[in-house]
Amino acid sequence: IYYGPATVNKPMTITAADPEKTIIDVVNGQGCLTISNSNVTISNIGFRNGAASSGGGICSSASYTGIVISNCEFRACKSTFSASGGGALYGIRGLVVDCGFEGNSAANCGGAVWRTPEGADVTLPVECRGDTAAVVLPPMGAWTCGYLAFP
Repeated sequence: IYYGPATVNKPMTITAADPEKTIIDVVNGQGCLTISNSNVTISNIGFRNGAASSGGGICSSASYTGIVISNCEFRACKSTFSASGGGALYGIRGLVVDCGFEGNSAANCGGAVWRTPEGADVTLPVECRGDTAAVVLPPMGAWTCGYLAFP
């Protein structure tokens, strides 16, 4: 367990063996991970207890492309700013695949995921349990419900 936060500021791949054993846990009211570059892949990592104005789990800007988040678990992450969202993921422009979301929340929208119109493709299976306003895909506002489960 790494009691982060952490920043990725160059293209890289970070792969762990198991998101239940490799965890970024933030207990001091900060976001877990900030991505500030393109072409970043994050796999098999657990994100816990992140709290940030946007993206308590992972926050990125839509200007960074080629981001892949796979087989990661997001628990108890939150977005705290009333005009923002993405409790677990915010602004990811790339691919989110085979990830699990549990107990994440946002002050505004997208308790699990918030992305820009040109942002991430969310690929099934994704499982959301107990997330508020689970996934927001502007401008459509799709998947904005309190509980989602994709088999």
